[in-house]
Amino acid sequence: MYGFPFKHIAIKVRTVFALVVRRIQRMIWGINHTIHREWLDRFVFHESGQGVVEFEHMQIGVDWQLVQTRSGNLFVLVRGNGTTELGQPDLQIMPFVGESPKKLLAHDDRWSTRVTLRDWVRSAHPKATDEGWLTISADNAERARKDAVATTHRFALTNLVLSEVFDVDQQCAGTRLSWRSVDDYENAAAELRTLHRHAITATLTIAKADQAQASAIADIACELASYSRGCRVSWAYVEGLDAEGSVVSLFIGNPISGPYVPLVLIGAEAMWPFIEQTWQPYARFRSENRASARRLLGLLTNATTDDDFTELRGAKLGMTIDAVVTIVTGNKIDALPFQSNAARREFVERFRVFVATELPPLLKEDLTNDAKDALARAIGAKAGDILRPTFRNAIKQVCQAISINVSDTEIKQFAHSRNQLIHEARFVCQMDAPPEDWPFKTAAEEYFWMLRFLDRIVLRFIGYRGAFFDRFLRDHSEVPVEPE
Repeated sequence: MYGFPFKHIAIKVRTVFALVVRRIQRMIWGINHTIHREWLDRFVFHESGQGVVEFEHMQIGVDWQLVQTRSGNLFVLVRGNGTTELGQPDLQIMPFVGESPKKLLAHDDRWSTRVTLRDWVRSAHPKATDEGWLTISADNAERARKDAVATTHRFALTNLVLSEVFDVDQQCAGTRLSWRSVDDYENAAAELRTLHRHAITATLTIAKADQAQASAIADIACELASYSRGCRVSWAYVEGLDAEGSVVSLFIGNPISGPYVPLVLIGAEAMWPFIEQTWQPYARFRSENRASARRLLGLLTNATTDDDFTELRGAKLGMTIDAVVTIVTGNKIDALPFQSNAARREFVERFRVFVATELPPLLKEDLTNDAKDALARAIGAKAGDILRPTFRNAIKQVCQAISINVSDTEIKQFAHSRNQLIHEARFVCQMDAPPEDWPFKTAAEEYFWMLRFLDRIVLRFIGYRGAFFDRFLRDHSEVPVEPE
């Protein structure tokens, strides 16, 4: 006996509702749009073809367009092409019935393409006319030419700007690195300084056949270039090249990128010796503390972006020095004036026992035992703060560990600025009554002094011993070489 077909009716109602919602959202959002030429100019990579989008229990045939934005984000635009098996639903309703795409697969006579997808998103071009395209964010994309093998890998680099066109070969850790500015370098660099803030300006070719090994080397190269240029240099995608120089593979991810900032730290000619000098110590540090290395670079480059308030940028410098302290000392700051950290811990435990035993009898008699115990625990919990090493001591120990000469006055000034920014979101010079002997009169002056202080420490820590630009004076004068 057949019951009333509630399930089938529910499916039809959901489908109709989804179509109505889709129509409304298309009018409000403009979720599906054409790819006009002026839109393509916004991307650093574009490819198109036909394939299928995989869902949990089905595949739908699509036309697809793979694009990567200037800031590194990867998207796929898809549109049903009528090649889906009979009985499969319309692609257009999939975002509205809870079906998330998993993969995009495509094959032709020469190339195979595989894109790992995330989820549906709003269209990246709200002004384009509606032609049925849906937009999906993606984690990565891989393309490979059949019956071909890569012998080297070429990385497309963002935001690497030098004083002029460049073509440089160097050896780092026994591997040849070839840096080349792109053909339209002058225009790309000019737009980068004034308009887009993200652009492909160079390529880095690494003589490694294995893509994973080449990518690891490219990561180190980009991070060192970032320190040199004073802003985030990233690789947007990598092409595998065969022995004849033809592209036979492609990998696109979602790189950690940032806007271009003209706050150069190492001069153009000195950049190449800088990379060679710091490669070994930085690679060693990165292999042991990859997360810390990436965090340190991220904090420093975020602290120099010019689209934040100066106070926020200063607070980020304070967070950066905190990270340096943690990385260099491992939070094992000498527990002065105690003989050792073990002696300090013993004192803290004895103090807590003393408070728990001696405090309750001295409290008011009308307090309950539970209240007295709670007060004893609260006071005992503060025992760890007694004679805790100061932030100044932490910075001093960092400077001693990396053998850099910094005066007590400089450390005191930096700590004062950092504490004001972290706790009150303002510089010392912005206090109602700043110290009479405070040397900085404006927030910008205080910020750039903090930046120079941090530059000295960070460059020394990653193994650099040469001169660098004084970002406090901002006149391209150099800070002298630090003595050993």
